[in-house]
Amino acid sequence: MFGIVTLFPELLNYGFYAPVLLRVILGIFAVYYSLSKNENVDQALTTNKSTNYFIKALFIIAGILVFIGLYTQLASIVLAVLFLIAYFKPNLVIAKPISKGEIILLLVISISMMILPAGHIAFDSSFVINFEN
Repeated sequence: MFGIVTLFPELLNYGFYAPVLLRVILGIFAVYYSLSKNENVDQALTTNKSTNYFIKALFIIAGILVFIGLYTQLASIVLAVLFLIAYFKPNLVIAKPISKGEIILLLVISISMMILPAGHIAFDSSFVINFEN
């Protein structure tokens, strides 16, 4: 009945690549913030070193999984929880100073990656099981 009013309708053909860009950006930033160095890293994060390593390991593992597109929804949930904690207690999760706006942006991207598909270039797209036959 009604069509989509758009200036460049040919660009809608490439809409499935948008989650790939979001996924790659989220993975890069998650790994970057987990590997960032701070002068007072022992004071900036929690006092327990094992908690520091566990949180950094969660960031690295979830960031890599989101980056390559493997278990994207699970890794996005983990990153959303970590970025939500980082919003309220930034020194607990992330050693590098990061603005609240960046945390909100990464939180929104990680929440959207729970809903969106992983995209064309992902391991999740090759593990689709067909239950119809």
